Amino acid sequence: NTRRALTAEQARDLIAAAEGTALHAALTVAITCGLRPGELLGLTWTNLDLDATEPTLAITHALKADSTGLYLGDVKTSTSQRSITLTNNAVTALRAHRTHQLQQRLHLGAAWQEHDLVFASEVGTPWDPHNFRRALRRIGDQVGIEALTTYELRHTAVTLLSNSGIPAEHIADLAGHRDTRMVERVYRHRNQTIDVGRAAMQKALGDGTT
Repeated sequence: NTRRALTAEQARDLIAAAEGTALHAALTVAITCGLRPGELLGLTWTNLDLDATEPTLAITHALKADSTGLYLGDVKTSTSQRSITLTNNAVTALRAHRTHQLQQRLHLGAAWQEHDLVFASEVGTPWDPHNFRRALRRIGDQVGIEALTTYELRHTAVTLLSNSGIPAEHIADLAGHRDTRMVERVYRHRNQTIDVGRAAMQKALGDGTT
């Protein structure tokens, strides 16, 4: 089942369209860090170090759902626990998001429910994945990317890295996979022309010139 990956231009357009909304920082982190949807919505401020020389994001748990509702649970596998260096634009977006969230908390007073969540509902509770998906689809529609899904943000991250020449081993580490097989089989999308065999084939068979 092949999922879509956005081009770099589409990703930039999507992030730009979300500026000034609750989605802006979430999209920036999702696309630059390649998080699973549950990891993104389960991210806590405790797991961020925005003031370090190299700011980082740590994945230690994920947002999950059962019959009782939403809760923070264990990540998918042991290799899913990881620390990721944040890009400058992710740090900037997260700082602005933190400021907005603190203002919202002050405005609501006792109505705010503190869960230390980075991407929360308007009252601080976990952001319902259904509501997040709806918001994502709306912002995608604005820039001509129809029926955008949360996992396509993760595919986009892996694809952009792959197309930039980042080794599959490093991408697997970033995405929280045990090895490169998942990256190579499922997540990698070929948006660029593959020319790795061209020189070898021309050497073996001749280049067709006289």
